[in-house]
Amino acid sequence: MIDQGVGRIQVRGEKIRIMHRGDTHYASPGLEHWHGAAPEQSAHFFQTSIGQTTTLWMEEVGRED
Repeated sequence: MIDQGVGRIQVRGEKIRIMHRGDTHYASPGLEHWHGAAPEQSAHFFQTSIGQTTTLWMEEVGRED
């Protein structure tokens, strides 16, 4: 969930989704995705995990992505 600012989230192979305060996104286990602030913006994301999870950090997302 975004509680401040303007963010972006993208699931690999799908279009970028712009997120605003109060917007949520559910990512199933194993779903490759990234999230961060929109260009020239800041964003504060609140994330929670349920059950036993392991985070697999992948490649850095560049500006061109």
